[in-house]
Amino acid sequence: MHGLKSATKRQSAYGKQLREKQKVKRLYGIAERQLKNYFKKAYQQKGATSLNLLRLLELRFDNVLYLLRLVPSRPTAKQIIRHGFVKVNGKKMTIPSFSLKVGSDVMLGEKAVKMPKIQGWLAKQEGEAPKWLEKQGTAGKVIRLPERDEIPNEIAENLIIEFYLR
Repeated sequence: MHGLKSATKRQSAYGKQLREKQKVKRLYGIAERQLKNYFKKAYQQKGATSLNLLRLLELRFDNVLYLLRLVPSRPTAKQIIRHGFVKVNGKKMTIPSFSLKVGSDVMLGEKAVKMPKIQGWLAKQEGEAPKWLEKQGTAGKVIRLPERDEIPNEIAENLIIEFYLR
C-alpha cells in the first residue's frame, strides 16, 4: 500500500541521466571528478562527443588490462597496476587511469605471472579480447581505436552527455 505510489511513479529525465552516469562510474570504478574530466576532454575533441567519451573510458590502462583477459576484474587490474606488476611499452606503470594510445604494448610482469590468483585465472581464462586489441600470451597491444559497436557495455552515453551539458 505505501510502496505502490513509488512503484508507479515515472522517473524524470534528470533521474535517468543520473542513473546512467552512476552506472558508468561503478562499471569503470572511477570517481565523479574523473568522469567529468573525461567528459570535458571528449567534448573538446573532434567528432562525436559520446563516442569520444566511450573511447577515453575504454582506453584506460586498467580497463585494457581487463579486456585483454589478463586479470579477472577491473578492481584486480587496478591493484596489480598500483603495485607495479604491469608494464606499458616496456616501462613500469603504476597509474590505472593512464590513457593508452594506438600501438601501446601492455605486458604482465614476472611477479604478476607468478601470483597464484593470476596463474589460476590465466589457466581457466574464458572469452576473447575485443578486435581492437591484440593478445599474445601475457601481453597485449592496442591496434586501433574501438568503434561504438565494439563496446559491449549497455551504456546510453547520450544521457551522460545530456547530464553534463545542463
